[in-house]
Amino acid sequence: MTESQYRNFARKYRPETFAEMAGQEHVTKTLCNSLKLGRVAHAYLFYGPRGCGKTTAARVLAKALNCQSNDGKPAPEPCCKCRPCQEIAAGADMDVLEMDAASHTQVEKIREVILDTVSLSPARDRYKVFILDEVHMLSASSFNALLKTVEEPPPHVVFILATTERHKVPATIISRCQSFRIRPFMPEAIAEHLARIAAAEKIDISRDALAFIARSAGGVMRDAHSLLDRAVSHCAGKIEAADVSEMLGAAPEELIGQAVSAVLARDGAALHAVFRKANTEGFEPAALLRDIRNGFASMFFCRIDPAAQEPFPGAAELAKSRQSAELASLARRIGRLADEIRFSDTQAVAAEVGLFTLLESVPDIDGFVRRLESLESRLSGEAAAPPRPVLPAAAKAETAAAPQPRPSAAAQPETLPEPARKSVLPQKPAQAAPPAPSEPDGVVWKKLLDSLARKRPMLHDLLKSASVEFSAQAWTVSVPGNFAYQSAGRNAAAVSAELEAVSGRHIKLLFHEAPAQEPPPDGGETAPADSISDEDSLAGAAWQDINSASAPQDAAVRKVVKLFNGKVIKK
Repeated sequence: MTESQYRNFARKYRPETFAEMAGQEHVTKTLCNSLKLGRVAHAYLFYGPRGCGKTTAARVLAKALNCQSNDGKPAPEPCCKCRPCQEIAAGADMDVLEMDAASHTQVEKIREVILDTVSLSPARDRYKVFILDEVHMLSASSFNALLKTVEEPPPHVVFILATTERHKVPATIISRCQSFRIRPFMPEAIAEHLARIAAAEKIDISRDALAFIARSAGGVMRDAHSLLDRAVSHCAGKIEAADVSEMLGAAPEELIGQAVSAVLARDGAALHAVFRKANTEGFEPAALLRDIRNGFASMFFCRIDPAAQEPFPGAAELAKSRQSAELASLARRIGRLADEIRFSDTQAVAAEVGLFTLLESVPDIDGFVRRLESLESRLSGEAAAPPRPVLPAAAKAETAAAPQPRPSAAAQPETLPEPARKSVLPQKPAQAAPPAPSEPDGVVWKKLLDSLARKRPMLHDLLKSASVEFSAQAWTVSVPGNFAYQSAGRNAAAVSAELEAVSGRHIKLLFHEAPAQEPPPDGGETAPADSISDEDSLAGAAWQDINSASAPQDAAVRKVVKLFNGKVIKK
């Protein structure tokens, strides 16, 4: 074969029939059935991503309409042997006009090529077919001039429109066409198709290399053909996945795995080592960030679908230790970072610095939940377990070796539920003698507040601004503000028990919500803020990150919303 006779794989293996259009069965089945039944439409619209077969489908349909193998009728499948089929495949049929709308946007071209010739009968074929590629590029005046002809063309005319941007085609044109969406190809379908080409061309290529090319093609079959062409020229012998990776300049899976692990562990030194190696090997920073983003995205899919393919060895196991919302958030944020560094004059520095900045804002979901639970326990009046001190290794060893004293019963009551406290502390000193029954109800209420101030400060702060209506049947407690009312209601049993202890009688309490008090004119606080510590403010700082990184169905978000009776507002 001489150099002038060489044809690349994209042209040589272009589908010639509907059966060869693998992966587009939803389109080919409808077209074949309509041709069998003689239900030929006057206009068709094929839309979808580039390089997936829109123009190919238009040419195959034009051949089927004019094929001479079906006794004067359109053929469900073109024979590819008759003269019309061969001339249409070569682009030499005078009754099938293919026009690039991107190069002929003016209305004068539309009038010259289509409007002035549409009424003429075909010179030889059954139908005069107009194929308009990238039809969305036509001007508004060209669409207006074409509209009436597309709506009511002569019976011997068929329009086939193709576009990558259907939303730019006027609705008046779309409504007059039968629309078919050309889908991108799955990596498995691309790999299978390339394997057939390799077998026909006697190309020695591994399955891993075919899968790598299929993934790199991004669902575009034309790109897959071009990559296989490059791989054959790049490798002298057998084509392996490492050869394809080197040809494309893609970072190896091991390097992507190291970068992902460093981000999740917030290990700045390990992340710097990844970028140092990437710069030494000459990997493009933007491409490296995209690979890292794809790594997190694939881990997200592994987290929600165990059958998903791993982006690098060990990714599925690593994904199990993380929440899916965190992985999805990191993928989205790294994707935004990759878009930002495109405009930087030093992409390598911008990529590394941007990823280091991202490390500081990775949400610590587990730590946030722990702080949230501690805050909730204090709001409910229960003592939170103190944080365990961090000891040096030597101190830990001495602590482990030293005999641990058995905790006394007196050290336990605040961490046990109420029934257990009573059983452990039967000898607990009795409280102050209850007041005489003749004491006024107002005095009893004040003593209750004094007792709560000593034992349950949080409940005291919630109830000190409440108003009480006393009656023989029940005391009605009106608590201002929804938050205070909800908290008091959750601790109603504890308040009733304390009231019975200080009064010596059982009094029924009814809690009601009162309107929240207005702040003082001078802007001062209406309630003390000493009940929430600095540690709790960290939960508020983490909340902003959680709100942007997680959907409302996240467990931590639901806990915050329930605790504060709030709502999530998406920005």
